[in-house]
Amino acid sequence: MIVCPYCATENDDNATTCKTCGANLSGAKFPSALPAGTMLQNGKYKLEKALGQGGFGITYKAFSVALGIPLVVKEYFPQGASRSGTSLKSPVTMQPQEFSDTRASFADEARLVAQLTVTNPNPNIVRVYDVFAENETSYYAMEFLEGKVLSKVVEDRGTLPESEVIEIARQVITALDDVHKAGLLHRDIKPDNIMMVARGAVLIDFGSARSMKTPGKQDVLVTPGYAPLEQYASEAKRGPYTDIYALAGTLYNALTGNVPVAATDRAAGTKQPSAREVNPKVSKGMSDVLTRAMAMKIDERPQSADQFLSELEKAVGGKAGNAPSYQKTQQVSNNRTQTMPQTPPNTWLPGNAAPPVNNPNTPVFQGNPPANYNPNTPVQAATSTSSVWDWAWIPYAILGALFIAGYFRVLGAFSQYAILGGLYGTVLLTAYIFLQWLIGTWIGRIVLLIAAGAAFAYFNGYFK
Repeated sequence: MIVCPYCATENDDNATTCKTCGANLSGAKFPSALPAGTMLQNGKYKLEKALGQGGFGITYKAFSVALGIPLVVKEYFPQGASRSGTSLKSPVTMQPQEFSDTRASFADEARLVAQLTVTNPNPNIVRVYDVFAENETSYYAMEFLEGKVLSKVVEDRGTLPESEVIEIARQVITALDDVHKAGLLHRDIKPDNIMMVARGAVLIDFGSARSMKTPGKQDVLVTPGYAPLEQYASEAKRGPYTDIYALAGTLYNALTGNVPVAATDRAAGTKQPSAREVNPKVSKGMSDVLTRAMAMKIDERPQSADQFLSELEKAVGGKAGNAPSYQKTQQVSNNRTQTMPQTPPNTWLPGNAAPPVNNPNTPVFQGNPPANYNPNTPVQAATSTSSVWDWAWIPYAILGALFIAGYFRVLGAFSQYAILGGLYGTVLLTAYIFLQWLIGTWIGRIVLLIAAGAAFAYFNGYFK
């Protein structure tokens, strides 16, 4: 649902104009997103539209100007953040050091994923191509996948056959095993984050991934039904079994069409029906393995991805079908998180590159542009990310000169108007700069500017 910012009418998710007032709804669904056409990395990437927004970031469909291919760009944008122009302002609820640390983690973990998909490519992990800093935040660029998220597949087809679900499980577990061996937890496995494409099931959206080695308090990120109980606590013990619970819930959804009962509700006494109870076509062995993998106690679950796969294959006697290909639809995610044909390896990437892990301003990989790329071709400039003080001194200087000239009667009969223009313009400019910092929407700025101007005129007797 998209709410029109002008008349508050509720429109369908795919609406481009308001059905009541006809207003353009581009940007209304994700009001915090950067506008279409914004250029990043000095014209290297052009944003086309926002695809989704979760607890820690905004996902955009983008275009690589140098490579001539579509991409997906993920922006670190924690819940509660706002913008000043295009620059991100950290949430007031987050201390500067905390914001700096989580932003650095966002970039570092994207670099680790890049290593997984380049030095020894795993086709079941989305490929990360670049990590960079801009607009007072961090971004990473990854491949654009044509297919359907698993939730959409289940929505379109209904429950999936067990043999197909086993094959999907094998592919995702292969990816998850590599992720865990790299010391990461995905932390947000769910049907929306598994993409069905020509090469099979691909694990996507690593914006919430965190290192298993990170000590102490961690941010809380949960998707009810898929997050185990330990994810609801900031300092609880977490490990591979945390992601295994979420993957088991995802397979449960594919087999039954139902979202599992939230862990908090289960802790309060609500029963979680087994997969076989919901769908009698599910074998008892498969149902029992998923029940164990979604156990409330962490030591009752499989402790590794390999162990989980072994139990699944033993339960079904090694039976599996082919995971079908899905094309012609874009990579999307419903972002319900609360806070929340086979392709070869990319030959244009350096096979043995070792990406840096400490400097968030250093790109991980730089692709070689195609032969027909002209670096002198003009591109649309990005909205300035510099501070308003880089330009505001110029109109302030002009307004100040007007006031001084009027005060000393340099302009003769026009001196009174010069004084008025200098004062009035200074008030409006100051109000604009303040609102640019305070409010991210042009409507709010215009309304308050008019109000400020009217108040100034009133108190100076122009309405009397």
